[in-house]
Amino acid sequence: MEAIEPYLDKSFNGVHGQFLCHGWKRIFHIQEIVYEELLIEFLAMVSFARKDGIYADKNLTFCLGDERGTLSLADFALRTEIYIPSEVHTESYQQYIAGCVRNIEGFKAQLHWNAIANGVYEKGNAQESDIHSPVHRLLHRLITNTINQQQEGDNCPTIDVFFLWVVTSDNTHVDLPFLLADFLAVRAGKDRRGSPSYGDMLITRLSHSYGILDKHEAMMLTVKPQNPFSTLLYKRANIVVDHGFGNFGIPDDTPRGQVPRRVRPRGNVPEGEEPPVVPEVDEMPMDPYSVARRRFEDNLARSGNYTKMGIDYLMEQLHFPRLAHFPPTYPYEPTWDKLWKEQQGGAGGSGDGGDDEEY
Repeated sequence: MEAIEPYLDKSFNGVHGQFLCHGWKRIFHIQEIVYEELLIEFLAMVSFARKDGIYADKNLTFCLGDERGTLSLADFALRTEIYIPSEVHTESYQQYIAGCVRNIEGFKAQLHWNAIANGVYEKGNAQESDIHSPVHRLLHRLITNTINQQQEGDNCPTIDVFFLWVVTSDNTHVDLPFLLADFLAVRAGKDRRGSPSYGDMLITRLSHSYGILDKHEAMMLTVKPQNPFSTLLYKRANIVVDHGFGNFGIPDDTPRGQVPRRVRPRGNVPEGEEPPVVPEVDEMPMDPYSVARRRFEDNLARSGNYTKMGIDYLMEQLHFPRLAHFPPTYPYEPTWDKLWKEQQGGAGGSGDGGDDEEY
C-alpha cells in the first residue's frame, strides 16, 4: 500500500555513497510454509556466536536435513533473501551495517509508546488498539506476521515496540540479519508451548536455499498451522477499509475521521449490554500459504476417501461380516471448494475468530 511505502524505503548516506535499505520491504513480503520437522531440527541445533563483521565465518551454526551448516551474516542475509548480492558486496552496505543498532538494550519503550499510543506502556498489557494511527497498526501487524509471528496480533511486547520504533523513525537503522539470527538462537532456549515463535518462515527460506525442500520431500513433512491473512480481521480492527472489487486502503488518519473500534469489554458485562456484532462475509484467503494449505488438506481428504472406499470394497468382495462397532459407511470428507460453497464466509477465513478478544 502507498501509505506504508515511505516507512519501508529507508536510505542511508555515508562516505561511500547512499545505501537504499529494502530489507524491511522484503521481510514483510515473506510468505513460506512452515514444516514441523525442519523447525524442530533447526531449533535443536542452532547457535549464534554474535561475531562482528558481515563476513565472519561460523557465526550462525545449525542443522537442516541431517546436514550441519554454518553461515556468516552476509550469507544468511543472501540465503533468506533479505538483501541481494549487489547490495551486500558493497562498501556502502558495510558502512551502513556498522552504524546500525544491533540490540534493544537501553531502548525505552515508554518514550516511543507515548508518541504513538494512549496510556502508560506496561509490558504484557499494552494493546495494539491503543495505537493512534491505523498506518502504525498496519505496520505492527506486518511485524507480528513475519518477524515475531505471534498467535495474538493485538499484544504489543517490547520487541514489537522496538521494531515499530525503528520502522517509523527516519534516522534509525537496525542490522536485520544480526537481529533475526539472534532471535532464531534465543528462541531455541526459550521455546515452550504458547511462547512466541521467531522467524519460522526464515527456516523454510534457508531450506530452499540449500535444496533440501523438493516436491517429494515436502509432501512427507508436517505443515505447521499458521494464522492465515484475513481481511475481515483487519477491517474489524480498523486497520484497512474495503473499497470493493479487491481494493483496500488505510482509514482516515485524523482523529475526526477514525471510526471507533469495537472492543469486547474484558470485565464481567451484564447480559444484553454488549452490542451485537454485525456479521460480515469473509473472503477466502488467497496468500501462497493458505492456497498451499488448502491443496494439502484436499490431497489428504481425497486419499482418505479413496482408502475408505477401498476398505469397503475389499470387505464386500471377501464377504467379511461387518463388525457391530464399525460404521455402516465411512464419512465422506469434502474438499475445500465444496465446503466453501456450502458455508460461504465460514470456512477458515478468520482462524479461531470465536476466541478473539476484539470484534
